[in-house]
Amino acid sequence: MSDKKEMNLTSLLNKSRAESGDDILSTTGVRATATFNYENFVDIDNISRSYFLLMIKLNETTKLRSYFAEETFCEKTNKWIIKSTKYTNAFFTSGLVIYEIQSSDNRCQPPIVVIGADSDDETQVLKNKEEHEQVEAKLEQYIRDGYEITRMRWSGCGMKIPQEINLILDPDIVWPKVTLKTTLRDGEQRDIDLENQANIVHWEDSDGSGGDTETGTIISDCKLKQGNTKAILSIKGEVCLSDITLTLPYTCASFDILTGLRIKGKGDSDKQEIILFTT
Repeated sequence: MSDKKEMNLTSLLNKSRAESGDDILSTTGVRATATFNYENFVDIDNISRSYFLLMIKLNETTKLRSYFAEETFCEKTNKWIIKSTKYTNAFFTSGLVIYEIQSSDNRCQPPIVVIGADSDDETQVLKNKEEHEQVEAKLEQYIRDGYEITRMRWSGCGMKIPQEINLILDPDIVWPKVTLKTTLRDGEQRDIDLENQANIVHWEDSDGSGGDTETGTIISDCKLKQGNTKAILSIKGEVCLSDITLTLPYTCASFDILTGLRIKGKGDSDKQEIILFTT
């Protein structure tokens, strides 16, 4: 059985403001609302700007990229294998500082990585400040011992991503995807597959057996609301964070192959070239 539900953002915003309950777009495991305000514009602008700056920086700095992702070429499959690292989350969220320590005779100490506080909680901020102070003391001692310190920094992209979830990097997609499982109050388990597309948020809500699948789609329908709207998908029931998989695009220009297409039209004396760049 399949049940398709679809709503444009203007209608969803109106229903969200009215708090009309069951009239708001909903499937068995998901309840969707939306907001439209200036704060959403600020978040969208900051996150998108920071993300693309990060992709540029990773293309320019292979050393920094080695902390962001593990990239290996598999000769058997003739494909690149890309995995996230224990620091990938920090690149997308609160940022990090990396210190590499090397002596004049090429003796290296393990790098020191300090991750920014990912919360405004006073205790967490204080703990992060103390960690920075301890690191500074260690680095000053290394300098006194004749080591050179190389520092790399990234301020983060402003996303909110719990540490416990599974993070996958995919250079072949443009929009993020999320898969998760939730257990409802009556014990029923639902599989939720969420995907962003251009001006669309789409999800599938199923019982896991393929027999009962509902779909929900939110469509951006107004130019004035583009870039100012936030769709909020509240997952019903209880979710284990370790069962969530977030797949994010990894559109670094290092993966691009500049492509030149040479063509000669009928009657043309010279060939023309079309230059294609994919990122």
